[in-house]
Amino acid sequence: MFRMGVLAAFIVAITTGCATSGRAYMDSGLSNRSEPASVWNRPQEVGFDWGSEITGEASYECVLLFICWGAEDGGALDGVGALIGSITGKGGVVSDPLVRAAAADAVKKAPKTDGIFVVAHDTDSLNIVVYKKRKATVRGKAITVRTIGEVSQDRADRNRNMNALGGSLVNVGEVLK
Repeated sequence: MFRMGVLAAFIVAITTGCATSGRAYMDSGLSNRSEPASVWNRPQEVGFDWGSEITGEASYECVLLFICWGAEDGGALDGVGALIGSITGKGGVVSDPLVRAAAADAVKKAPKTDGIFVVAHDTDSLNIVVYKKRKATVRGKAITVRTIGEVSQDRADRNRNMNALGGSLVNVGEVLK
């Protein structure tokens, strides 16, 4: 029996090899890369309610071209802004700061209103050498933002995971179901 044990030890020693030179790895080399820190949270869904019709106005006046008062005006470059807007395809955006100031005035005057959907706006101007006056009036529907609640975990995960694919496979209608 002792001979069989010695023979078995001899066979194991002969048939088992050791890597004494060179490199023997079962997998690739170890690398440690950090990932950017990010916070994943579920967004809040909001909607809006239409309100009544609201109006607002803003004016801007100058005497001797440098003594000015009223709402901020950018009327000097309105024509250039309209031309660039029509070329770039952003012509539907109101580029006149005086009209935007009038819209802000309408929202400020209406109680519990968060915004305005401008239906119509009008500007009047008088410009003689020593006196300049511009007035803008807007009319629109009041908008009030309403919180619906937190997006469900399933919808948030589906949207996040689909966007991780590069967004080309995201079907917004399917994600929001």
